[in-house]
Amino acid sequence: MSDKNGSEGRIQWSRFFKKLSPYMIQKGLLYLKHYGPREFWIRLHERFEPEEIPYGPWYAAYVPDQTVLDKQRKKKFAYAPLISVVVPAYRTPELFLRQMIDSLEAQTYEDWELCIANGSPEDQSMRKVLEEYSSRDRRVRWQELTENKGIAENTNAAFAWQRENLWGFWIMMIFLRQMLFTRL
Repeated sequence: MSDKNGSEGRIQWSRFFKKLSPYMIQKGLLYLKHYGPREFWIRLHERFEPEEIPYGPWYAAYVPDQTVLDKQRKKKFAYAPLISVVVPAYRTPELFLRQMIDSLEAQTYEDWELCIANGSPEDQSMRKVLEEYSSRDRRVRWQELTENKGIAENTNAAFAWQRENLWGFWIMMIFLRQMLFTRL
């Protein structure tokens, strides 16, 4: 890490105090108790030292404009593999579910499918959102599981009903609180 302003290896205390909350204090104390003072101090430094490349300014410099996005949408590839996006879901807030699906639908690469395994069959609002999206976009596919079987089994259920076999496409896993920017 470069040391342009003499802050290498030092905690940014203003950033530290902005993140300070009862939850973070409790989490820190549990970490200290479990791992000891040395590991706690190392982790504290990792969390609060200055970023090498701040994400915000980097993203602003590289975000594509509408012209670039239109050009990407028109591009035809000689080999355009299906990208299966596999998502295990359980009690997902409607906002996160909608944001995730909307971010995928906004991609410029169009040969993808979204496979969601819904591990919360009792959640009617989640079912309503999934039905809404799957009825208007054939690429959005979902399966309601009889019960929540945990992240691993829910993910395996979504893997099991993709359109092609493992050797014919690319797989991408995302989780419900993640969004994709407009380039896949």
